[in-house]
Amino acid sequence: MPDEDGFLHVELEGADLPRLVQCTYLARFTMIDAARGAVCRRVWDATGAVLDCIDLEAPDGKQLPPILLDARLGTS
Repeated sequence: MPDEDGFLHVELEGADLPRLVQCTYLARFTMIDAARGAVCRRVWDATGAVLDCIDLEAPDGKQLPPILLDARLGTS
């Protein structure tokens, strides 16, 4: 169910996040449909922004911060 702002919260586990990153990376260059390509770019950019902030020296088990994907028109 969407939250009060209309966002859906989805938890990824195990190989889901790397699979999402791989699929959106490849799709950014292969999608014929401009709308789907734009969604893939938005997912790629938002995911990359969070992953770039990971402290590789942090102890195992630390959760990633949320990755926010805002699909409203006029947002980046």
